[in-house]
Amino acid sequence: MTAARRWGGFGFLLLLFGGLLAAKFPHLITQPRLYAEEGLFFLQNALLGGGPGAVFIHFQGYLNVLNGATALVAATWIQPEYWAFAHQTVAFMVQVAVVGYIALARLSFLPTLAHKSVFVAALALVPAAAEVTLTSTNMHFWAAMPVICMLFDDAAEHPTSRLWGDAAFIGIAGLIGPPVAVLFPAMLVKAMLSRAPVDRGRALTLFLVLVAHLVSMAAYRAYWGGGPDRAILDILMQAMLILPWELLVGSVALIAAGFEVADAVARAVSGLPSIWLYIGAAAFYGVLLVILAAIRRTRSLPHVVVALVAISGVVAGSLFSYPHDAVDALPVGDGGRYTLLVNLVLLSAVAGVFARVPPPRIALIAPVVFLGVLAFHAPRDRLGGPGPDWRLEVAAWRAGDRPCGLRIEPDGWRVGVGEGFRARLEGLVGVGKAPILERVAGWRAENGMLRRPALAPKMFDRLCQEG
Repeated sequence: MTAARRWGGFGFLLLLFGGLLAAKFPHLITQPRLYAEEGLFFLQNALLGGGPGAVFIHFQGYLNVLNGATALVAATWIQPEYWAFAHQTVAFMVQVAVVGYIALARLSFLPTLAHKSVFVAALALVPAAAEVTLTSTNMHFWAAMPVICMLFDDAAEHPTSRLWGDAAFIGIAGLIGPPVAVLFPAMLVKAMLSRAPVDRGRALTLFLVLVAHLVSMAAYRAYWGGGPDRAILDILMQAMLILPWELLVGSVALIAAGFEVADAVARAVSGLPSIWLYIGAAAFYGVLLVILAAIRRTRSLPHVVVALVAISGVVAGSLFSYPHDAVDALPVGDGGRYTLLVNLVLLSAVAGVFARVPPPRIALIAPVVFLGVLAFHAPRDRLGGPGPDWRLEVAAWRAGDRPCGLRIEPDGWRVGVGEGFRARLEGLVGVGKAPILERVAGWRAENGMLRRPALAPKMFDRLCQEG
């Protein structure tokens, strides 16, 4: 395929992807939003003069350079009316890069533009996408998509020079956030099976990304104190074994009977004794392995093993920052960003199967039809309806009506802006020589919260009550 045709295909796929997102979330175009930590943590810390450790590293300790850089630029050089637009623009550029990788790279499991078109349409319609669409705070989940493509790609078809571009994508995804790091075990297995130099280089790069995040988390927690609510082994076991299985079981109920039944099934499964869940998950993966191996025919088993390793382990990285019990993410629609990677990996596995189905390939359309029906008929509150209009919030602040913070999504979250808010905050956490975020962390510790350089929704509630 010539360069002109590849770039033409990129343009077509970008229009397809953007058009479906616009149809699914029209309010994000007409009403830009600030979402969760991109406002409450990164932008707020940039406004309060936080240093690199407060701006570029998430309050759970992992690297999140994209959010920090965006917030710092916005707080320094951009008018408040355009802060939400700036964050959404950066988030969209990440999604453009993902579509660009799919369009321009040679991928054995997406051999033609038709395959790539169906795959990109499915990505735009994938469930649990509301809080990861045009939000820089959750772009690290989307940034892992090129690495998922590498997992299902036959590296033996590529020259060694391909590694440089792939390593760059992996490195950038690692700077954006930690989910990509959890793909290291799957890539390591793939490299051991394929023995391709490109796969070995990919695995090494992922290992370096994983080490960088672990070092960052260790250093951050050594300084600020605290740690996860549960043992890390328990988190990983639940994430790798139980959570994907329960999500898949819930998906079967979803297809058969709708959201209410699927929600009930997921809650019932999450209430079973842990040993039952581990045994059930192991049996489920074993049966799935046999079925997929039969479908994929020759030379299929190594690739199926990689797929299962990815499906089993991909959720662990997204739980690095999840402070609650893993079962909280199970009810259908509630998992949000924590289910996105599972959905992306499963879509990639399905695409790999259909790429080897002989013509006619009409079956390619089936996953997109299902996702389309689900995407546009799910309850609107599950998809993320319009929240506070950021431009109206700024106008109200300029009129003096938001002394204790401008409202953002989700409900109850705010961003404090201006010297008046800073003075109000210092009245709460005290005035002193220590940086204000150090005083915020101290106030949190004194009030039964983890010692972190980040404001919390309850702090804004307190500021409003005392105002």
